[in-house]
Amino acid sequence: MENKRSLYKQIAQYIKEQIINEDYKITQPLPSLRYLSNHFNVNIRTVQNAYNLLERQGYIRIIQGKGGFINDSRSTDIYSRKKEIILELKEVVHESFYLGIKKQELLSLLDRT
Repeated sequence: MENKRSLYKQIAQYIKEQIINEDYKITQPLPSLRYLSNHFNVNIRTVQNAYNLLERQGYIRIIQGKGGFINDSRSTDIYSRKKEIILELKEVVHESFYLGIKKQELLSLLDRT
């Protein structure tokens, strides 16, 4: 895992990608905090922070005593999540420009997705 972002954000991104790629199924619980802490060799609190972030973003729901589950509800606040993504994207674009990545390179990446 890269060191620039917080570990919990890296873990959250990993889980988010698993959800988007449908590697995790809606009907099954997500891996336990203990399993992921062992898998990533991090403190269990780090994984818990990742799950909490994903819950705030609307990707998962946490049920006390049962674990985390993919949120299949359409009731999440999409508008506020879009605002968060735009802010995150602006941050990435600014950092990219600072590091010398050209606008055309970024647009090319977007075209490939």
